[in-house]
Amino acid sequence: MRELSVSWRDVVLPLVVFALFMVLFLGFAQLTGWPNKKDGWSLVVGLGIAFAAAPLIARALSFLKASRATIEGPLGLKLNFASAVAGSEASSASITYSGVQQGVFIAESSRGELEQAADEAHRHRILVVDVEAGQAWYLTRLFALAATAEALGSPKLLVLVGQAAGKPRQAAGYISPAEFVRAVAAKDTRYARILRQAKAYAAALRTSGAGPADPGLPRLGNYRFVWAQVGEPVFMRILVEQLIAPDPNVLQPDEKPPEDPNAPPWVTLGDLALLLAPWLRTDLVDLDEPPKAQISSILSAMGDCVLAVRSGTFEGLIEVERAARHILRQLVDRAEA
Repeated sequence: MRELSVSWRDVVLPLVVFALFMVLFLGFAQLTGWPNKKDGWSLVVGLGIAFAAAPLIARALSFLKASRATIEGPLGLKLNFASAVAGSEASSASITYSGVQQGVFIAESSRGELEQAADEAHRHRILVVDVEAGQAWYLTRLFALAATAEALGSPKLLVLVGQAAGKPRQAAGYISPAEFVRAVAAKDTRYARILRQAKAYAAALRTSGAGPADPGLPRLGNYRFVWAQVGEPVFMRILVEQLIAPDPNVLQPDEKPPEDPNAPPWVTLGDLALLLAPWLRTDLVDLDEPPKAQISSILSAMGDCVLAVRSGTFEGLIEVERAARHILRQLVDRAEA
């Protein structure tokens, strides 16, 4: 067992400190009149004793902590230094979180696969879109994907990745479908007008069944059979076809459709980062960092999620609220241990 040793210096030094303390206040009393016989000296003497004994008290506490001693006093008071040591060890132990959601990657779809793509996307909460080096997705198809997700209520988040600095699957950020639609429509009003037309078709299909044709919706009959087969996912087909060849009076006479087959509107990761900057969430956590740094990144995030990356390469998405609950449970478990 560790012993508490006290040398002659440990005894003499407090006495010297106390004497100097009292001399200092004697001089102070002559200059100011305080402390005096009526007031102040008891306080000064008490402070002097505490000041002089502080090193000895600190050594005693250090000894008790190292020896994990327990001191019991009156009224059931108990000071357990063993638990103090355990607490310090627990606080320095590693707190971790590994709830990384991978998300589902989706490829750009041809016009013949639009309903399948819309239905597949609708089944997932998180959708990862890889624009690769810039010839994987049209902006028009991304817009159709986001608008369809907003209309169907899922997926809730789009994660945008692609090639940057020669490296694949670099993460640009994540965004909700509604915000993606708003960003693109605000930049180019053609998208907003075409989206309104597509929504008018969807509303008519929900209510008209096999009723008469609507002159404002000249292609309504073309979509009735597909609607009967697949339901709401037909919205993606309607929107893509409107982006390629809008109905009359949707665009101004001098405007061209957003999607020109002869000049495809390919989009790069840099294009998306610039276009979506006000809405794109870019909080990152590097999975190669120590657990403490990872947790700090998660808890300081501004959005509801953070992108999990390794050297910038997308690995998944972490929900901040779920991670915070998990970390809190670990802290509670350690406190109770």
